[in-house]
Amino acid sequence: MLVFLTLIFLAVILYFLSVHFPSVRRIIMRAAYIGLRPIIWISRAMDSLVRLFQRPRWHITGRCLTCGQCCHLLAMGLSPFLVRRPYLQDIIRWYYEINYGFHFEGLAEGRWMLFCCPHLDRKNHCRIYRRRPRICREYPSPYQATRPDVPPLCGYQVHASIQNQVDPLMPGAGRRSP
Repeated sequence: MLVFLTLIFLAVILYFLSVHFPSVRRIIMRAAYIGLRPIIWISRAMDSLVRLFQRPRWHITGRCLTCGQCCHLLAMGLSPFLVRRPYLQDIIRWYYEINYGFHFEGLAEGRWMLFCCPHLDRKNHCRIYRRRPRICREYPSPYQATRPDVPPLCGYQVHASIQNQVDPLMPGAGRRSP
């Protein structure tokens, strides 16, 4: 219990210092960024393993036209597991705010976390392109559980993949073969 109270006390002090002293804020943000690196590596490794065995749910065609609409409002879908656990949503929100500088805009429909990216220049080019987050690298993701929401002016088109198109009149429809 004492350790928990000490951590809370330190977090409050660091927050106070970061608000009133920009140079301290930069040091804290850099330390948080370095501390989050192992989580990023583990996440990427787990994602790569999952994709070895999972087929894409969506077929994506087209290319980026640099309209910037997907960056002005990033929507990150939450799994049912995360929807039921608001404290994990807070961790995700803090991760994107601290690591990438995104601004949290709120929740939509209770299952989408909305962020705004401050890293677009006037020509809609990303200023952190080399270290942009996975949500940006893989937009729109063919592995997303729900159909990716693509803005109207976007150059990408989303189609159901072949394995998602199941004919309900066929015997055994929806079952996987061994």
